[in-house]
Amino acid sequence: IKRSIMRRRFALILSLVFMWQGFGQIIKDLDWVSPMHEGMAAVKKGNMWGFIDKDGIMKIEPREDLATSKTSFSGVSEDSEMEYPIFVEGRCLIEQTFEGIRYFGFIDKQGKTVVEPGYINATNFRNGFAIVTQYSKQVLGKNNLLGKDVVNYLAEELIIDAKGEVVTSLMNSRTFVPNKVKDSPPDMHAYFIGEGLVAVKGDDGQWSIYKFDE
Repeated sequence: IKRSIMRRRFALILSLVFMWQGFGQIIKDLDWVSPMHEGMAAVKKGNMWGFIDKDGIMKIEPREDLATSKTSFSGVSEDSEMEYPIFVEGRCLIEQTFEGIRYFGFIDKQGKTVVEPGYINATNFRNGFAIVTQYSKQVLGKNNLLGKDVVNYLAEELIIDAKGEVVTSLMNSRTFVPNKVKDSPPDMHAYFIGEGLVAVKGDDGQWSIYKFDE
């Protein structure tokens, strides 16, 4: 009996040794790790984010330009909403700041920029399309007393495809003040409600529904 017990103990020790050998540390010293989305998980290191794939390989090294999205997260203790970078339909938002204003674009799963940061707000992709907000400057005239141009800034939403090509303008141009969005992006005045359907907010605060060609 004693020999049988000893043999079982020895077998258990061997199995634990083999299990430990097969349990190798891949990446360490991360501040946070998100769940997998489309085979990619966001990892945080300091103030930077990167991505690992389903095999735990760092596919996109931590960088400063990955933008976060509010995402439902099932954590250790309870479900909550958190913000972290996420791939949706093979695209992840990035951002760059110019003169205090944040501009958004997209990268693919190889970390290549497919849409240059040039929009002051952007949604994640849905059914192959994203809504972005662009702004433009119009010179209305000249202030001769001050020696400066009189300008007007306008913002409007566009629909783009996965390559960044503009599919259509939503024709909801409105006055825009750049200084008021230096802390956060302006409100989006459009959102998808279904395939090929988008709701657009007008100047009067009322919403209209449009169908666009996909």
